[in-house]
Amino acid sequence: MNNKGKKKKKQVITANIFEQQELLAKVEEIKSNLKASTWRELETKGKFSKNEKLTFISDDMLILGCDIGSETH
Repeated sequence: MNNKGKKKKKQVITANIFEQQELLAKVEEIKSNLKASTWRELETKGKFSKNEKLTFISDDMLILGCDIGSETH
């Protein structure tokens, strides 16, 4: 078997300190605008139907879910 692999050179990634500062500033701005809500808090006028929930969600929202099961399934 003839195995002619190319050795990859280790590339050093240099980051400009100004770019890092810009990224940190963006992260802080995003963190300051984050808001956590539950569906119960949002459903002030009764329960949302499935379609109402889908239309309520916008592009700038991040939806997280957690499924807590029992010890035995």
